[in-house]
Amino acid sequence: MMECDTLLVVGSSFPYSEFLPKEGDARGVQIDIEARMLSLRYPMEVCLHGESKQTLRELMPLLQRKTDRSWREKIEDNIRDWWQVLEARAMNSANPINPQRVFWELSPRLPEGCILTADSGSSTNWWARDLKIRRGMMASLSGNLATMGPGCPMPWLPSLHFPSAR
Repeated sequence: MMECDTLLVVGSSFPYSEFLPKEGDARGVQIDIEARMLSLRYPMEVCLHGESKQTLRELMPLLQRKTDRSWREKIEDNIRDWWQVLEARAMNSANPINPQRVFWELSPRLPEGCILTADSGSSTNWWARDLKIRRGMMASLSGNLATMGPGCPMPWLPSLHFPSAR
């Protein structure tokens, strides 16, 4: 994100503004269904209050493809290198087990169309780094710290029973 010329934020409460481009280095465009989230983490030039799917559908015809693909090619090269780094880290031995290896090995074995969730904590790092989300999969995790329940698939949530407080 540091070298982008335009930052597009779609429905995100990404809390780590120190990883965003420096103010003024990139144009900001944000889409969010919650108006209070607009320009919260970065000064957006364009704030679009609405549902992301419909808003993106309306924006698509207005986009123009850049002919200079050098920035994208650089990013793609960096991503290829990063996957090699992750694989090397996953292959480090550990006793009793390297948790990153678990996620690395799980990734290609995930069924098509699966739904993935993760809770907060260290496992979120490995989940986000080592799982390759393929087309047709759905994935969701907590965007904030110290949250409870994002690791529970939705069909389970209505069946949870909490005793009343006394």
